[in-house]
Amino acid sequence: MVTGFGLATEPLPAPLDLPPVPIVCNGHQRYDTDPGHAWLRDRTGDALRTILGASRSAAPVETP
Repeated sequence: MVTGFGLATEPLPAPLDLPPVPIVCNGHQRYDTDPGHAWLRDRTGDALRTILGASRSAAPVETP
């Protein structure tokens, strides 16, 4: 159940099979070696793998 603006909604399954959509994270190359950005990229990848499950984690998370 999702609530917001005083409304409650419940997600419904899509009425047709949908292909997986790639999730891409892009940033400026000046931050490629920044330790804080590397940490955030790693945590974001971990969170997405946890939320989306193993079926979506076949492609590796690319870090510079």
